[in-house]
Amino acid sequence: MMIRGPGEWICAEANGETVMMGVETGAYVGLNAMGARIWDILTEPHDLETLCAKLVRDFDVTPEICRVETQAFLEILIRQGAVLPT
Repeated sequence: MMIRGPGEWICAEANGETVMMGVETGAYVGLNAMGARIWDILTEPHDLETLCAKLVRDFDVTPEICRVETQAFLEILIRQGAVLPT
């Protein structure tokens, strides 16, 4: 399954935290450094394995933990409508 950002969300940094807001829904999500990196990567569609491979290179995280935590985070973003599975 590929995941992509749909483009109806805006993203900004505020007080050292990255914040995303749904333009149509008004929903918002605060992102830590890894969440912000995931959002940046998803400007183009990626599958979970490729996404995690990039994150493991960028952060001090094992592939197993990265996969579990990234999948859980993506499920939240999917429910919010911030990213779409394709």
